[in-house]
Amino acid sequence: MLLLSLLGFFLCGTFLAAEEHHVLPPDHIEQLARQDRFLTDQPVRLVGWAQTPSVKRGFGEYFDFEPTEAAQGDQLFPVQGTIRVYYFPRPASSRRAADPRSLNVAYGERLALSLQNLRRPRNFLNPGSFDYEAYTRRQGIAFSGRVRAEEVERLSGREGSRWTQALLGLRSRLLDFLDQRFPAGQAQTNQGAILKAILLGDDNDLDLDTRSDFQASGTYHVLVVSGLQVTALAA
Repeated sequence: MLLLSLLGFFLCGTFLAAEEHHVLPPDHIEQLARQDRFLTDQPVRLVGWAQTPSVKRGFGEYFDFEPTEAAQGDQLFPVQGTIRVYYFPRPASSRRAADPRSLNVAYGERLALSLQNLRRPRNFLNPGSFDYEAYTRRQGIAFSGRVRAEEVERLSGREGSRWTQALLGLRSRLLDFLDQRFPAGQAQTNQGAILKAILLGDDNDLDLDTRSDFQASGTYHVLVVSGLQVTALAA
């Protein structure tokens, strides 16, 4: 009986691994990278559209990008898959002005991005921390990368669905409502931050003490995942 159970687990694992590779189309960015037809450590120009609007973070922001065409070296080829693109505004220097604080990317906006050194999402190996790698894998995010303001070109036209655009607009209005109901600097501000995290997946306003308390109790994922699941309805 034990032998049959072990054999069953082995066959299930083999099937799932094979299925994962099977469902990826030949022009998926992951497949191309495995075959060295797409070099993740080399500069690439990607044309595609934003699957999410800019998501603000204390350090900057990110958005999820769905490429449709890639140009690398002298090769131009179709591509698909999702890339999480990070943007970190740079302060002013003697040679240039400061970067804009936000790219303000809108859902469905068509963009051309110049990227390099794309990386697969990974965890920080902190015991009990949120399993970011598994979460991004479930979201279909194959790689992540960074972009500068001058490496973003806005193109004409739009992609995506009106339904998703409407849901994201509703989420934005709900976030604005909570900001007005629990304005910054008041005693109830942190209550609003917790509601935004649980209901809408926005944890930007959580203070360090609240984050630490939830992480220490092993329930931090409740703050993030619950709201992200609500947000995922718009994806």
